Parts: sequence; C-alpha cells; structure tokens
Amino acid sequence: MSDKMNVLVFLVIFGLITLSHQRRSHNVEDVDTVNLIFKQSESIDLSYELNENSIYSPFYSNGYTYRMVRKSQPGEPYFELGEFCTPEHTGTHFDAPRHFVENNSAVSSVPLKQLMGPAVMIDVANNVGDNPDYLVTVADIEKHEAQFGKITRGSVVLVRTGWSRFYPDRLRYLGTAAVYPEFEPMRCPGIHGDAAQLLVQRGINMVGIDTSSIDYGLSTDFKAHRIFNGAEIPILESLNSEMIKLPPTGAFVIALPIKIEGSGSPVRVIALVPSTSNTSQRRSKHADGL
Repeated sequence: MSDKMNVLVFLVIFGLITLSHQRRSHNVEDVDTVNLIFKQSESIDLSYELNENSIYSPFYSNGYTYRMVRKSQPGEPYFELGEFCTPEHTGTHFDAPRHFVENNSAVSSVPLKQLMGPAVMIDVANNVGDNPDYLVTVADIEKHEAQFGKITRGSVVLVRTGWSRFYPDRLRYLGTAAVYPEFEPMRCPGIHGDAAQLLVQRGINMVGIDTSSIDYGLSTDFKAHRIFNGAEIPILESLNSEMIKLPPTGAFVIALPIKIEGSGSPVRVIALVPSTSNTSQRRSKHADGL
C-alpha cells in the first residue's frame, strides 16, 4: 500500500467517525468499514511498560515508583487502588515543545492532529553499530529519501539506531549509572543539528528515536532538542525494539501522552501497519541490521 493510499485510509476512518457523530447515530455500514480497516492492520506497540525498571533521565534523582493504597477486604467485591509517581521523562516518553523552549506548548497544548501521522522509519542501526557517539546526518536522511521517497509534510519520522537492545540496562543504555546530583555525560546516539533542521524543513509532525535523547549523549548545547522544540515539534524518546517491524514507509503512528501541563510525559506510541504490506519483506529490509 502506497503512502498516499495509507493516508487516505486513515482519512476515511476519521471521516466516517466524524460523519457518524454528526448524524447523532451510528451507521452500521460505517462502523463495519472502520472495523474492517483496523482488522486489516497490524498494531505494533512502540512503548516500554512503565515500571520500577524504567530508565529515567539522569537529571532526576529518582524514577518511577508505585504503591498499593488499598485492596478489597474479605467479603467485599474485589478492587484495588494504587498510586504512582514518576518523572516526566521516564521510559518511553514525550518531549513537549516547552521542554527546551520557554513559553512553547506544554504537553496538554499540543494539537491532537500533531500526535499522529504517516510514519517514516529511518534505520541507521548498521551505521551505528556499537558507536555511542553516532550522529544521524543529513546524508542518512537523504539516502533514505533517495530509496523510499521524499519525507512529506505531516509525517512522523522515527529513527532506529538499534540502541533499544540495551534497555533496561541503565549503564549500557545511557552510558552512565549516575543520577542527580552526581553527573556524568551520557553516551548514546542522537540526531545532528543539521539533520534536525532538514526534518523541520520537511514539515514533520513529530520525531522519535530508540535512545533516551534526540541529542547524542555528549551534547552540551542540545541543538536537536532546541531545533525541534523551537519549531513546535514534539519528540518521542526511548521507543522500543518493536521498531524493527515497521516498514520504511507505509505505517501510521499515533502517540498519546498524558494530558498534563508539563514539559514531558510518559507516552503510549502505537503503529498501524496495513497487513497488505508483506511482513517478511518488511523485516528483510532490516535483515542485516542489529
């Protein structure tokens, strides 16, 4: 299925949902069509489970915690109530434009339409190898475009470095086990500022990566963060190894963070891949990768 057809399919979905809502009733044929489209798509979860093993930014002193507040007593209908506490930037998470640009959009202010779009999956895992200082370059993006077509406005660009294979080993994944107030530079791949600027010029909706930071670990100016956030483009970080199941183009991504007025949030990221895409062919694209 072509990118244009993939976008059209999802426009049909949202159009049918909107039309049914406007009618104040559910047309059975409309609902059946939507169900059929989803049944013909493979759903891929690109998020890590949020738990006490979740990797959090070394700028925090503590990570995710959970405690049971109350459970039902003998003789009562079963129930349980818990509470959790977590830094914004923990596990698979969402960087709002406010993260690195004062007065830009908080998580709760990012338009819903920007939280979804046709996916472009750029796989640089072979280039990265075990190099924690790798920077995704303009050449990497242009090579992908030469093979699969120019990145279109409204796309969600996902970069696979292969670094997810180290999660949840904090030392291997971040390159440091230090937490605030101690400090050691992180060591993980990221996106070069020039490449970030190119993606901004393409008019993308979001950008994501399978490392803990869109900037490489040794960065001191956080240029990629500042470029994306300065353009009001949210960032998805610590995507999981299921990225390898995505085709270079043709999937559709939805990312839903918690609606909070903050600089970031844990996020559930899902990709819908039309089953008409040949799964074995998709995976062969990454056969030589990590």
